[in-house]
Amino acid sequence: MERKFTDSEVDFLINLWQQERCLWDVCNPLYANRDATKVAKKRVADAMGATEGKPVLIRSVEIPHRHTAPHRVRV
Repeated sequence: MERKFTDSEVDFLINLWQQERCLWDVCNPLYANRDATKVAKKRVADAMGATEGKPVLIRSVEIPHRHTAPHRVRV
């Protein structure tokens, strides 16, 4: 089920994502490591309140000059 995140939840998600450099920093040695990125995504999903076996739909956020799409993270 989809729901709209509040502004504070979006800020929280952005902060969590920024902490996981392997998810966005192409210069990070773990950027291409699927195991590392899976663990990082799980930490983000857990912090956002995901439950075992239920995907969390993280809706796209408009970022200038970037194309983003919704991401489903299964934990």
